[in-house]
Amino acid sequence: MLKRLRPASRFQRPDDPLVRIRRAARVKTKASFAEALRRLRASIDRDKLVADVKAGNAHGALEHLDLGSLRERVREAYAPVVDAFNRAAAIGAKAIGQALASRVRKDTTAPYDPPQDAFAFDLFDQGVLDEVQEWQDALITALSDDARQVVFQAIIDGVKAGEDPSAIAADILNVVGLNDQQAQALMNYQSALANLNAAALDPKLRDASFDDMVASAIDSGSPLSDAQISDLVDAYADRLIAYRADTIAQTETSRAVNAGLQASYAQAIDRGVIPAEAVKQYWLVAPGDREEDACDECADMSADGIPLDAQFECSDGDFHAPPEHPRCQCTLKIRTNVDMLGPQ
Repeated sequence: MLKRLRPASRFQRPDDPLVRIRRAARVKTKASFAEALRRLRASIDRDKLVADVKAGNAHGALEHLDLGSLRERVREAYAPVVDAFNRAAAIGAKAIGQALASRVRKDTTAPYDPPQDAFAFDLFDQGVLDEVQEWQDALITALSDDARQVVFQAIIDGVKAGEDPSAIAADILNVVGLNDQQAQALMNYQSALANLNAAALDPKLRDASFDDMVASAIDSGSPLSDAQISDLVDAYADRLIAYRADTIAQTETSRAVNAGLQASYAQAIDRGVIPAEAVKQYWLVAPGDREEDACDECADMSADGIPLDAQFECSDGDFHAPPEHPRCQCTLKIRTNVDMLGPQ
């Protein structure tokens, strides 16, 4: 099926400053998010976990999750995200200043005094601080809830399968740090390896360096050893964590740069620097985005621009700004109609 052609104005430019900021922040923060998730797993005492599982103490197993440390590490990892927000806001403030400087003077006989620092974004505005704090809190809550959920599910699945406490504890250690879909994928992979199922060669994030060994075992019908399966599962789990960390980094930095740009214009409007009706925002799609078709709808619905306080109508609902989906790379473009600004 041929894709519908769209005008170039609906897509990001290669030199989009928000893209540069987002990419730099993503590189800085994804390793920190991955470390936070890995340390959550490493903080669990295996022997105590086995004892709680053996005693049927599911809540005790949850207590081994060091969620307090996770919160602190996520806050630390969030620093580049906050910086990306501030940098994007500074770009917006600069554009607002340029719009003010270029407005048409109605009285051309009066002396022209170019504006100096016509608009500066207030980084310490309470509304800005609260918004960023809400993002952090929402992410921490989601990661904590996911950690609890995968532990409970590993216990339930292990008991149903008749696994011994040691095996259930191993399953828990494998899935901590993953979301529920990733945890299920990991367990399916482990099962495929144990049963010499060719599906073990399907996961995109598997360690392909083991493929020859796995394929040979499947072809010969010779079972893989427990140690081999453990190594394969560990490698896959680590790659899943790295992918999840990158997804978080990409999604959060996308949210930050777009919200930062909007925040600068919102402050300018609230202060009366520019009128709200002079400002329109546009959704720009990232070429090659894996969900480009979904994001295209957001761009199509805002082809003529929408007010800053309006929402974009997308296939998955209404959005105030990108991201529309995890790993979304879309950005906003905000334009000011200088003809609607007051005289200098």
